[in-house]
Amino acid sequence: MKNRAYILFWHRIAEAAYLIFSLAALIVYIIFAASTKGEIATHFAFDGTPDAYGSAWEGITFPIVMLITNIAMSAMVHFLPVQSWNMPGQVTERNAPFRYRNAISMVVLIGLCMSLMSLLGSIFMFKARALMGPVTIGLCVVMTVIIIFYAVKTYKESKRYA
Repeated sequence: MKNRAYILFWHRIAEAAYLIFSLAALIVYIIFAASTKGEIATHFAFDGTPDAYGSAWEGITFPIVMLITNIAMSAMVHFLPVQSWNMPGQVTERNAPFRYRNAISMVVLIGLCMSLMSLLGSIFMFKARALMGPVTIGLCVVMTVIIIFYAVKTYKESKRYA
């Protein structure tokens, strides 16, 4: 594992959680789709009203793509040297550990949010559809906050340890 020195214990816990959530999203979707007869709402307007209908199996691509994406993110965290990741600013010997841990933290937390979106989306596609929009928007806001937080944190630490 190329990035072992920068992967913290909580990174591993969050990573396991997002892989479990992604797999659970696929399993939940299959169970709900298999037990659904006829067409279901497959797309929703901004206000939550259905605006497209189709087979219950149409939406299975979302949890499949999320699972593949999260597996790829996990592989990236472990096997793609963090030194090769595109990061703004100058990486020095003093600030490198902070920058690399921050980058891994951001990727892991984004993966966690994406897997939650997949799991909740699989549930809300069939149950409590009105929650899909607010939860999706909320998780997108959380991911944006995570990115901003780690960008600012990395910038400050880079100056402090330049």
